[in-house]
Amino acid sequence: LAKGMLFVGDDYVVLSHDGPDHAPPHAHALYASAKVHFEDAPMFEAIGHDMDVDAPRGPEDKAVIYPTHGLAPSLPLRAIVTPRFGSDEVSGFEPIDADALVMAAAFPTLLQLPHGGLEAIEFLQRAVAATPSARLVLGSARGSVPDALHALLQDPAGTISPDQSIPDAPLVSVIIPAFNAARHIAAAIDSV
Repeated sequence: LAKGMLFVGDDYVVLSHDGPDHAPPHAHALYASAKVHFEDAPMFEAIGHDMDVDAPRGPEDKAVIYPTHGLAPSLPLRAIVTPRFGSDEVSGFEPIDADALVMAAAFPTLLQLPHGGLEAIEFLQRAVAATPSARLVLGSARGSVPDALHALLQDPAGTISPDQSIPDAPLVSVIIPAFNAARHIAAAIDSV
């Protein structure tokens, strides 16, 4: 938000794809809030928000932010990304196989909507096919993440190079449920 981007949601959004197959899907807001770790809450004072910052009741509790500007009830998807931790300082993008991206989205979707089944998977396949996609490689400099995302939103086709090849490494899926456990993700991934 501090970089001038709009916000629809952090964890939960509803996707719709009512137009032709080549038209982008839309993301719709469910909640006008986001959650951050209590120790990170002061970083969000500049975006003009109200915040529920009662003392945490447990180690996984988070502060709830209610941004007062930059909210959008709905936005067209410009790109679909899934993250991984990288070793560079600056965040960037790398190619991702469409099936890997569908499966990355399918697991939490079916976990939250167990009745979704095949119809939900097919919807995700159509959304990925109609939208530029990549893997966001998170750098160690936090400030580079919004810059990378801003560049992606301005020019998805130019930021995600279609002629980059996907590495020939074997695909392995490791599913790590992480509800309210974000601070443990890096250690969990390192242990694999």
